[in-house]
Amino acid sequence: MLAQRVMTAVGLVAVLAIVLLLLPPGYAVVALAMMILAGAWEWAAFAGLESPAARIAYVGACALAMGVLWLASSGVESFESVLIVAMLGWVPLFGWIVLAPGRRHRGLAAVAGLWALAPTWLALARLYLQADHGRELVVFMLVLAWAADIGAYFVGRFFGRLRLAPLVSPNKTWEGVLGGLFAGSLVA
Repeated sequence: MLAQRVMTAVGLVAVLAIVLLLLPPGYAVVALAMMILAGAWEWAAFAGLESPAARIAYVGACALAMGVLWLASSGVESFESVLIVAMLGWVPLFGWIVLAPGRRHRGLAAVAGLWALAPTWLALARLYLQADHGRELVVFMLVLAWAADIGAYFVGRFFGRLRLAPLVSPNKTWEGVLGGLFAGSLVA
């Protein structure tokens, strides 16, 4: 399965490189939105929304949330406020994962997806549009995340013994966490 993952990643990185490096800024922001909305389609299935109509409605809700956040964050202070609220919202969601990992409530999972996806797009879009090196900062941030993910995967796969959160994600290990931190630090 590793070969399939690598091929998929190479294709996605090529598309993302074209989006981030070649498209005019407005089109790039729209393309980033489309990628996040593709993630919303997948998240809808994770949240237990199985019918195409329910998944389309979820994608629409995500698009609406993205639009609202965009309008609500037109200035620097309002942008920071939106991101602070998003981060504060992640605290109870993290608590849900830690304290009740086996309880997967559809509504809460759906809200968690919107709470993660819409602010992620907003942060990427606003960062991308920064006059001084915004495009490069987004590329750097994505490369940093990929390095951490790759480091976690390989260290966890070959050396992982201590399960991180078996009820949430049984294949994640503490060794993988350390591998991800090391790889991310190395790239940074």
